[in-house]
Amino acid sequence: MINVQDIVSTLESRLDAQGTDYYNFENNYKTAINESVKFIVSLIDRAIEENKITSEVLYTLQESSVIQLSKYSRFTYDDNAVWSIRSINPLPKTEAIEGVTEVTHENKLLSVTRNDLVHVYSHYWCKRLTKEEWELNAQNPFSPGNIVINCSNLEHGSMDNVSFAYLSPYSYGMKVTVGEETIPVKEIEIRPYIPEKRVTLFYVKRPEEVTQVTDTINLHGKLFGFLIEKCLNYIAYEQGDNTNIFQLSQRELQLITSILS
Repeated sequence: MINVQDIVSTLESRLDAQGTDYYNFENNYKTAINESVKFIVSLIDRAIEENKITSEVLYTLQESSVIQLSKYSRFTYDDNAVWSIRSINPLPKTEAIEGVTEVTHENKLLSVTRNDLVHVYSHYWCKRLTKEEWELNAQNPFSPGNIVINCSNLEHGSMDNVSFAYLSPYSYGMKVTVGEETIPVKEIEIRPYIPEKRVTLFYVKRPEEVTQVTDTINLHGKLFGFLIEKCLNYIAYEQGDNTNIFQLSQRELQLITSILS
């Protein structure tokens, strides 16, 4: 965890702005911190994908959620909460959370998040497919995500020899009402089909926006110095010196890998 106050104090010192109002939290530091945190999480995600570091470095942002699929074997999730997907595990063994009211699945056309259940284990995982692979695998019983094998009767917690797959979010015409507005939703589809069964989504949540100087940031303390440099870069970018903090360069990948190793 990193304290925002420590960041602001260090930035003031580095910018020689202590005791002045040339830079302030609302107009300068807050935006610089939030944009820099997003950049760093993107950089870590890239390093994890390239197997340069392990996902444990994001432990403060890693979450799981049990979801009951729609009748079409699809689910949706809050894009404002999910930064990136780590894995999707079908047919998990789950247990009810004591004291939490059971969530009912009334609208079968859409999925529902089962906040009343905790993930125990799953013997399955989904391979992520491109749209082309999705179509090619459909009729091949030996390929992940085929539609030849019928899995609708598989039980949660089972361990049959089945290879599941998922397709990245698409809009299939389903809509939800948010306040007074009806908006389309994007859904992830699971195959072989397991309609109205459960999956567990493991993901990295979006970092919470810093709003006050008393806030904390859910990043490893080792990243404090790197975060300071990114904030300074962002402030310089605002001042118009053409600094670009958004370039995911190999140099910065190497730097963050060495910091977190």
